[in-house]
Amino acid sequence: MNYTQLLNELEQASLFDLYRLRVGIGKMLDQPARIKAIKNRLRLDMEVTYFDETENRLIPAIVEEFQRTRLLVRNISDGKKWKVPFYMVNIDGVDTDIHSDQCQVDRNTLKVGEIVGYRDRQQREQYGQIIRLNPKTATLHIMKDGAEWRVPYNLLFKVVDGEGGQVQDDGLIEGQVIEIDGERMIVDQKIEPESIVYKTHPPTKPGKSTQDVQTPPGQKIGRNRPCPCGSGKKFKRCCLSKQ
Repeated sequence: MNYTQLLNELEQASLFDLYRLRVGIGKMLDQPARIKAIKNRLRLDMEVTYFDETENRLIPAIVEEFQRTRLLVRNISDGKKWKVPFYMVNIDGVDTDIHSDQCQVDRNTLKVGEIVGYRDRQQREQYGQIIRLNPKTATLHIMKDGAEWRVPYNLLFKVVDGEGGQVQDDGLIEGQVIEIDGERMIVDQKIEPESIVYKTHPPTKPGKSTQDVQTPPGQKIGRNRPCPCGSGKKFKRCCLSKQ
């Protein structure tokens, strides 16, 4: 089911239309036959995901116990246990994200953990990670200074990898969104670039080792010049730092 298309169509519905639909859907959620069908597909210690409406995202968890109308699960991320209705379990693994073709976003299109941006009062672009979705605002953890701000949804915009910021001396971009081992983060001046971009040094050219590189006699390599080892990094951040 295309949730984005469905919600777009419901934008034209009246408040009473939405209420009437909610009543009908609520009764369908409590149908014993539907609950039994979900129970039959679940097993103890099975890994599942359930949809958390407060965070607007799927939460990975392990099945701990079956109850009459609810399921006891243990979150994989923090080990916390929750009793969730069976209808919250994404048993078919459907895409739950709501997409928008518009520049502006709303609570339906955002989820906790996502990185977004906004313009402050000085019209500077700020970037942060969503830590809470409130009724009218999103609480952001600003990666640049560690502050937390509540920003109205109509001021937020989604960011793409590499967007935002000013180029620094090390070649990274302050405010740039990067992804490492599946985790998205924003480049911060307080974080050493090597710890962000590389867990190990990049591959060197064949036959050259960073430990074997030597400066030619009588020639001095500038700190900001490319490292002769072929890593692609500046000399001061590669072999010079090991001397």
